[in-house]
Amino acid sequence: MKDYILKFNIKSIIHFEKLARKAFSRLDYSDYKDILRLIYCCYYCNNEDFTYTYDAFEKVILNNQKLSQKVLKQFHKTVELQEQFSTKQEVSDEPSLEVHQEAELFIYKIIPILTANCGLDINYILNEMSLEDVGSYINNYNSTKQEELQLQRL
Repeated sequence: MKDYILKFNIKSIIHFEKLARKAFSRLDYSDYKDILRLIYCCYYCNNEDFTYTYDAFEKVILNNQKLSQKVLKQFHKTVELQEQFSTKQEVSDEPSLEVHQEAELFIYKIIPILTANCGLDINYILNEMSLEDVGSYINNYNSTKQEELQLQRL
C-alpha cells in the first residue's frame, strides 16, 4: 500500500458515521475497529487513487503488522496535531446541578445550518473545515439568532 494522505476533515467524519452506523461522538478510541474505520474514511475521502473497499483495507492492515503500526502512528500524529487546537472544557470541582446527556448528534445534520445560516461554502465545510471549527460557527450562529430574537421582542 502506497503512502496516502491521512486528512481528518468533516467529509471523513460523515463517512465514518455512515460506515460505523453511529454518531462520531460515539467513537470509541479504545476500539481498534472504530479507529480502523475512521482511518479508512480519512484515506478514502482525501485520496482519489485510494480504491480499497473497507473490507480489503481491514484485511491488509490486520495481516501486515508493520503497515498497521505505520498507519496507527500516522493517525495518532494527526490526532495529536489537531487536538492542540480543540477547546477543552474546564473541569469544575464544584458539583453541578445540570444533567449532561450526550446526544446522538450526527455531523451531517449540522451541514445545512453551516451552509444556509452561517453562509459557508459546502466545499470548505467538507474538505477544509476541522471539527474544532464547527463549534465556533454554531456558537456564532446561536448568538446572532438570540440577538435577533431579543430585538424582535423590543
